Amino acid sequence: MIKEKQAGSDEAAATEKHHMFKYGLLVCLSSGILNSLLNLAFLFGTPIADTARNYLSDGAVAPLLHDFIEMKVHVYNPVQPNVPGSDPQELKKKYGDAISFFGGIDQQGLLPNGDVNEIRAEINRRCQILGANGGYLLAPAHIIQADVAPETVKLMIEAAKEYAVH
Repeated sequence: MIKEKQAGSDEAAATEKHHMFKYGLLVCLSSGILNSLLNLAFLFGTPIADTARNYLSDGAVAPLLHDFIEMKVHVYNPVQPNVPGSDPQELKKKYGDAISFFGGIDQQGLLPNGDVNEIRAEINRRCQILGANGGYLLAPAHIIQADVAPETVKLMIEAAKEYAVH
């Protein structure tokens, strides 16, 4: 069931501090019409079903994950660990049995500025936390920016292979 909008919550745009759209729009979309269309597309195996079940939004949308799960979204993409409400450990604990996670590696600070040990440690943490019992695809929290060296991308891939939870 969609929870009622909290008093004082009037977020309208995707930011790193607030929801990506007004809460009322989510209630409207999840009222049954969109969910019914997605279920129908999923049953018939249409290409839109795969895309629609992978919820794509950076920013502080983690407080809406319960509602996305009710809409049968399968993957939350991307986990952006440096925004309010997106602590990977809390996300996995609260929602890990109901939704899979994509992302989780800070592409704004860590990848362009972190040293080898910091990057390896962060990838290890994400694999151990979000990868526990499956349901995690390690990736940057968004696109890899131009200020990330190719060597860093290679390091990220090698560390992911080393620390992956199977």
